[in-house]
Amino acid sequence: MNQAIQDAIDADNYYLQTGKTRGPLHGLPISLKDTIDVEGVDSTIGIIKKSFKPAKRDATVVEAFFLYSLFLFFSFFFFLFFFFTLLIFFF
Repeated sequence: MNQAIQDAIDADNYYLQTGKTRGPLHGLPISLKDTIDVEGVDSTIGIIKKSFKPAKRDATVVEAFFLYSLFLFFSFFFFLFFFFTLLIFFF
């Protein structure tokens, strides 16, 4: 939780200094299940034996999410645009 708060403060400071966001998901909190490895965070998957052993690196899905977040963001809005265009056209 402390890391999330610090990241939010850093994002706010970056925006105040530059007037720009860090990307399309700037300020959007992301939550992942503890079955997915995130560097520096416990991934216990509900097993006590795995407690207090943080992951050494991010899972591939986490890396891909951050690398392709821009692609996902614009793909979603393209889908919405296409969907509503079809609704307007046919109805």
